[in-house]
Amino acid sequence: MRGYLILIAATFMLVACSSGAATIDTDTEEQPEVESEEAKVEYDREHEISVIDNGDLKIQLLKSRKEVLENHRDWMKLMFVMENKKERTFEFYFDEIKLDKVRYEFDDITPSDAKIEPGEIQEVILIVESHEEINFGEYIAGEFVYVDFEENVYEESFSEYINE
Repeated sequence: MRGYLILIAATFMLVACSSGAATIDTDTEEQPEVESEEAKVEYDREHEISVIDNGDLKIQLLKSRKEVLENHRDWMKLMFVMENKKERTFEFYFDEIKLDKVRYEFDDITPSDAKIEPGEIQEVILIVESHEEINFGEYIAGEFVYVDFEENVYEESFSEYINE
């Protein structure tokens, strides 16, 4: 039970650290002591890689940031800028991302937003997490899915080397 409480507290600390500020308000006097782990930033890189550019959307990878926790959990934060070229709203998600040939599916990917309005330009941050080491030094690929309000489904694949 104590291990479960530590896991919940550690998860909350990760969310609180990554989202800015958070407060905990509790009336209980006894709190288990939890050692929080801080993420170590291995690298923070800038890119200008166009991954999708069609008549509807333009998506560019701008940054990648790798963070590692002591418990061997890796986090890759990918920042994209997305431009909606149409006068219609799209809902979207990345179905999969491949980083240097390792495939991460939807369950391993957390988007920061899932909708883009007509003519809007927005930053979208994806967080890829793994208990294995994440490497990203050569190649990015993936499946991107977006849907309009008429329920038309569009799928785009992308595959780009990042060091050209």
